[in-house]
Amino acid sequence: MNSVKEIHAVMTSSRYKFEMIFVDDAGTDNTRELIFQIAKEYTNVRYLLHEKNVGRGGSFADGAKIAKGKYIGFLDIDLELSLIHI
Repeated sequence: MNSVKEIHAVMTSSRYKFEMIFVDDAGTDNTRELIFQIAKEYTNVRYLLHEKNVGRGGSFADGAKIAKGKYIGFLDIDLELSLIHI
């Protein structure tokens, strides 16, 4: 949840409108519950829940399909890449 707060803070401080899209790729952990919590906390969150694992590429493509914005970015929720790339 801390990484979501960090991402939200960075994007809120920018001049851009944004949405956050989460894709659970049929994980076996508590990711879905976390996504539901995040969606309750932030109004600009959307999500997809895969029933079968489709991998990183498929998850990104599916999330991109429902995106409403002009630009799309990708970050793993564990902030594998620095937020400076936003």
